[in-house]
Amino acid sequence: MYKTSNFSSFNLQKISEILFLLFGFSLPFSVALTFFCMGLIVIFSFIRAWSLGWRKVFKITHLVWFGLAWLTIHTLGILWTNDPYAAFEPWKKAFYLASIPIFMGAFGPKLFKKSLASYILGIVVYHFILHAMHLGLIEFESLKFGGTPFIPRIHYSPLLLFTIFILAHWQKKWSTKYRIASSLLIISLLVSLIIIEGRSGQILFAIIIPFWVLLETRKWIYFWGTVLGIFITLCILFTSLHSFQKRYVQIQEQWDRFQKGDIYSSMGQRFHHIRVCWSVFLKSPVIGHGTGSYRIEHDKVWPIYERGRINYNPHNQYLMSGVQFGIVGLILFISLFFMQIRDFIKFNQHPFRPMLLILPVMFSLICFIDTHLYGTQTLTMFIYMSSILYHPDWKSYDQ
Repeated sequence: MYKTSNFSSFNLQKISEILFLLFGFSLPFSVALTFFCMGLIVIFSFIRAWSLGWRKVFKITHLVWFGLAWLTIHTLGILWTNDPYAAFEPWKKAFYLASIPIFMGAFGPKLFKKSLASYILGIVVYHFILHAMHLGLIEFESLKFGGTPFIPRIHYSPLLLFTIFILAHWQKKWSTKYRIASSLLIISLLVSLIIIEGRSGQILFAIIIPFWVLLETRKWIYFWGTVLGIFITLCILFTSLHSFQKRYVQIQEQWDRFQKGDIYSSMGQRFHHIRVCWSVFLKSPVIGHGTGSYRIEHDKVWPIYERGRINYNPHNQYLMSGVQFGIVGLILFISLFFMQIRDFIKFNQHPFRPMLLILPVMFSLICFIDTHLYGTQTLTMFIYMSSILYHPDWKSYDQ
């Protein structure tokens, strides 16, 4: 009976490993397939844990305690929310984030680099589909030039950007011919970042690249050289590309319209939500208004507006955390990034050490422009990468 149980657990482990690789590959393509893989991994992990013991399956790291605290505050927040129906969606995303230790237990050191490669492969295949679309080789009737199939570009940009950083770091250990091929691919990915007009990704790249150069070279002269190079590049792009000039004019126009009371433009909604969130936050600054409470609280503060034209997403994870859970939730949310940065400081022999800092810095920045921990592709990418990069078995990887 014991041998049969071990054999079944071994088979489930192998299936989970395949599902985890498929999970990484499917991130830019299919939300349904991604969650299908995640769901099966969780189910198989609980079956294995029942057979082998919880500590032999689930990995205990500091992310466990964050995940439990994040899920707990979302669960307790249902008790004092004024919109229990709306509470389910953020609670569900909190449960996904709390499952990182489960996904860590689905694979071991042998799968670390394969998992990263699977993610990169998915992005590269998606990237070539994107280029084929812009070259007119394939068509998506619902998209205009600058769009991205399958997922919104605001979620694709961080996935693309992180792929560039992983490849640039990883290729240093490759042979010359593979480094040349990888460099050409990176250039192609950077072209994609411009083609899709993912403004958040472009800004994020400009902010992070100097720090990435500093991490890789450990020389400040290269850091300042990169800053100067980015400044010159931006000046050239702004003066030569119509799309950059057009976007600047749009931002200026939308700001002027917001000043006159128009809250329905893209920028207008963001400024509007900052104002409303601050008012809602001041009403309950310590524990907030509960999980999923923003829609009703928004209407209390700003009851008169054109229905259907306002998105109830404040496009800012910090604002959303403050509104739902007050200062307590805001501190808890920010602690996630400090925990990951602590691992960067602690694991100084990690083969992908710069990524331990790039991931939390990148997400701490993009959470200013959207609620990415309540998103889909960016949230699942964060879960996938956190499961790999902060896996406790990296310590024994060389052995």
